[in-house]
Amino acid sequence: MLLTDQFKSFGSDGQPGTHFPPASPPAIFPSRASCADHAGFPGSYDDVDVTDCLFIFGHNVAATQTVLWSRMLDRMAGPNPPKCVVVDPRLSLTAEHATVHLRPRVGTNLALLNGMQRMLVVKGYVKMDYVEKNTIGFEDLKGHIMGYTPERVEEITGVKPMDLEAAVDVIGKAKTVLTTALQGVYQSNQAVASAVALNNIQLLT
Repeated sequence: MLLTDQFKSFGSDGQPGTHFPPASPPAIFPSRASCADHAGFPGSYDDVDVTDCLFIFGHNVAATQTVLWSRMLDRMAGPNPPKCVVVDPRLSLTAEHATVHLRPRVGTNLALLNGMQRMLVVKGYVKMDYVEKNTIGFEDLKGHIMGYTPERVEEITGVKPMDLEAAVDVIGKAKTVLTTALQGVYQSNQAVASAVALNNIQLLT
């Protein structure tokens, strides 16, 4: 696992001659295909070319990460395009390309993510062999998230249960998922817990 300074040199600076995108906080979590042996590395532009699902949370890639967005558009326009889940209260240009667009109320990221984790568990999408081998605290996590029913999530976030389920089905059924997140997570309410929940979704599935 890279230390903070090493991570920053790859993630923040977008090193010339590498495939790592520039980002202020770590913008891209590793796709599931590459994180089984080493979690913590910044994602690669190359992941866009192979993932089955893009999970874009809290940023309008089309406006703020144009090189990455061009890569995503190329993939979406090609054969076997990935499905795309976008979480953004706004109807952004990025959201217009989503398979499923979730529009939570501002400041309710964590409740939405807890509801997504719960539904992944309830619907049987959790890869328990991986979780048991590579993680700790799964039972504690379950005890925390099981109260976030679709109805409670809707009450807090405004996201309808059918839309929540549609997003979870896309993520849960995908072989690989590439998650990107920026200020909509890191500079919002309960930012650290929300970032952890995003990582949890990668680990669970």
